[in-house]
Amino acid sequence: MPIDYFDSIKRSVLDPARAFESIEPSDRDFDDLPIGLYVGLAGDVLVIGADDDDDYAVIFQNVASGTFLPIRVRRLCLGTTAGAIVALY
Repeated sequence: MPIDYFDSIKRSVLDPARAFESIEPSDRDFDDLPIGLYVGLAGDVLVIGADDDDDYAVIFQNVASGTFLPIRVRRLCLGTTAGAIVALY
């Protein structure tokens, strides 16, 4: 295992992601809040923010392929048309 010289430093949401997970739109919240999303295939991204109510979904329209969204969300909602989305932790 490689040595991580920054392991003892307190992490922040501005730090680079250390773990990744492919995600699909769902009607359920994530188990863990990501620090951002990566969009692999262009489209609309419909999300509920980390501190928002279930009935307050926001749509990011026409997100380009290869975009990093630095957003804290608890759900990637059904209705998202973008694809190959990766949660960054």
